[in-house]
Amino acid sequence: MSDEALRALRREAEASRDGKAWLRVATLLAREARWDEAGLAVLEAEECGEDGGEVLESFAPASFAPRLLDKGPARPGANPRLAWTRDGKELFVAEHAPDGTAGIVAWDMAAKKARIVARNLPVPRIAAFTVDALGRPLLAWTERESTRPSSVRIALVERGFVQPPIGEAHNLTQTIVALGDLVLTGNGMRVKAWSLSKKKPVWESRTFYGLVVGDTGIALGFERKRLIFLEPLAGKTIREVAIQGLPSTALPARRRAVVAQDESFVLIGDGEPTVRDVAWSLRTVSASPSGRHVLFTLPSGLRVLDMREGRDERVEFDTACVAAWSPSGRRLALANPDGELTLYEGQ
Repeated sequence: MSDEALRALRREAEASRDGKAWLRVATLLAREARWDEAGLAVLEAEECGEDGGEVLESFAPASFAPRLLDKGPARPGANPRLAWTRDGKELFVAEHAPDGTAGIVAWDMAAKKARIVARNLPVPRIAAFTVDALGRPLLAWTERESTRPSSVRIALVERGFVQPPIGEAHNLTQTIVALGDLVLTGNGMRVKAWSLSKKKPVWESRTFYGLVVGDTGIALGFERKRLIFLEPLAGKTIREVAIQGLPSTALPARRRAVVAQDESFVLIGDGEPTVRDVAWSLRTVSASPSGRHVLFTLPSGLRVLDMREGRDERVEFDTACVAAWSPSGRRLALANPDGELTLYEGQ
């Protein structure tokens, strides 16, 4: 397909908000190895209500190769937080400084260079971090020693400065997601939605055990041996899946989920669940947007498991790390507590 025809299809998808049209755009872009653009098109389809997992899987990498982004001197206590832009072209890194402030840089994947976004931010402890559709960093932060329920503040960073908070989230907030004018925060039991423009909460979920929210606003929760997929803002349940026992972890993968139970992973989508056994009790770290790949920890170190093929590969990195998958699922960023940053790219 010519570039002009592809642009026309994109315009059609934008105008109609047709998820299937966005998936056709993603498939055509993937054929030309334009992975980041394809990942963004799938994300658009997901936000229109389509399950883009199958299309994402179609261009999932067979393996990953490391590229060191930031070694430098060790920075004890940096404890970075990672967030990708929607188009997957930049990786934002927020980390703590010894003086109790924080800074943010953005790595350009094409140029392989970082630019300073903000420094000396009066943010003692970052609880959660993301980037909104306009490329603005969004922080959930708190005082270092505070345990008050109202202590977690939500604020944008613009022009190098923390803006006035839009509000205060639940204590122990661990997830923040930006969806247009809305911001969702989650603490494992409840999800709360905020309006960026109005700077006030507009919705709050009822309690579920182990409630987590993904990057398109789809939430997962457990209730009476069921895994429940929720569309919180629409106030509806998408579907419920019976599970055996209580999982140790559920990882959101858009409209799919990867569930960790004892010594196995279960990929749950629209079809039959895929089960992969692991020889040890495991600790999960994160799942790719399609759920095709899972990063997890064994006594021997980090590994990436391909849920469809059943094979895994070793990842040479500190097991005490944070991880972030790009929207296309073809890049995996890892950062350790001392600020070392490595990118694993799909091959």
